Amino acid sequence: MRLLLLLFLTLNLLNAEKLALLIGNSNYTNLDKLSSPSKDIPALAQKLRDDMDFEVTELYDLDEKAMKKAIKDFKKKLQQNPNAIALFYYSGHGSQAYGESYLIPIDGDTRDEADVEADGVKVETIVQKMAHARTKANILFLDACRDVPTGTMGNGTKGLGQVKNRPSGSLIVYSTSKNTTAKDDRLFNRVVLEKLATNVPLTTLANDISYSVDQKTNGSQVPEVFAKSLPTLCLSGSCSTQPTVVEKIVYRNRVVESTPKPVRTTVRHLTDGIITIDGLMYQNQFLTKEDDKNYYADKSQGRVQTWQGAITYCKDLTLGGYNDWRLPKRNELRKLITKTKHKTASGDKRYMRAEFAKNLQEGSVFWTSEEKDSSRAWDVYFSNGNDDWDLKTVSNYALCVR
Repeated sequence: MRLLLLLFLTLNLLNAEKLALLIGNSNYTNLDKLSSPSKDIPALAQKLRDDMDFEVTELYDLDEKAMKKAIKDFKKKLQQNPNAIALFYYSGHGSQAYGESYLIPIDGDTRDEADVEADGVKVETIVQKMAHARTKANILFLDACRDVPTGTMGNGTKGLGQVKNRPSGSLIVYSTSKNTTAKDDRLFNRVVLEKLATNVPLTTLANDISYSVDQKTNGSQVPEVFAKSLPTLCLSGSCSTQPTVVEKIVYRNRVVESTPKPVRTTVRHLTDGIITIDGLMYQNQFLTKEDDKNYYADKSQGRVQTWQGAITYCKDLTLGGYNDWRLPKRNELRKLITKTKHKTASGDKRYMRAEFAKNLQEGSVFWTSEEKDSSRAWDVYFSNGNDDWDLKTVSNYALCVR
């Protein structure tokens, strides 16, 4: 009987609607403008829609009226889908007033606590509205702990505080600890994107995000996590990792490829920084912690580049006496994928050939030369061993071939 009940609950969760509201506020009237939200939200929206079957509402630069309406509309949608899994992600300014945390609309002011209370959207209100909809699970990511905005009187408390009343079935992940601030970079967002690809239970997902950010910042930024009575579920469906030998890898409602049979390949180590696989030379140089820092900050520098920047990087590369390097095609880069994980220089494990994984830090997304459309290009995620696509303006790793 218990087994049947567990099976019923699992199927019920798998069939649940998945609804997300993403808000990115960048162009503030009275406060410092932010660069990250305009990149954070499109990248996350794409991941949730294409890989995780979420119905996503993405909104940008909302004033007070529009922001409160968006949250009210989201609550109504959740009430119409009581079996739903709800996800709310905010990227923008946040502040505290009178012991409460507020998300700041683009027309908001933070000169004193009265302004914050009058203009802001209370985090506790959002949490309670989502809880009252009686959904299966409510997940909130709050990347609102920016540096104190220019123009504030400085008489308030930095960052966001804890939500006092946390309803059952809720998971709240702050980009850093209470009463502290985080830089206007994409570190938190990129870690969230990377960890979402691992398809682990919610509590594990949140803890993995917190630990990864903590490690990357040497403890200067530690996301705070609060969870209460969460069901055991994974956002991409059943909590499994790699496909079995009889399964197929399916993304975006199409088959990428059947689980591959073992393929005999010829691997030759020519010189430091170059490995040849089936007659094609692959760049295999060590990636530094600074490279990883640039990757998570979405900063184009060195081997971390936008798609066009990666093409240029390979074109300009001279390695082993050769100067005709290029960005690999998808099938060429996929030759580095393995069925089992191998340890990286940072101690993590990736679905990547051991001789390449040992030169990798934690970031694991590499560009290919193939375009998806005018604004997106294909890449390979070695964290889950599959290809994907990304906005061309996002910075990923370049690995060149010839």
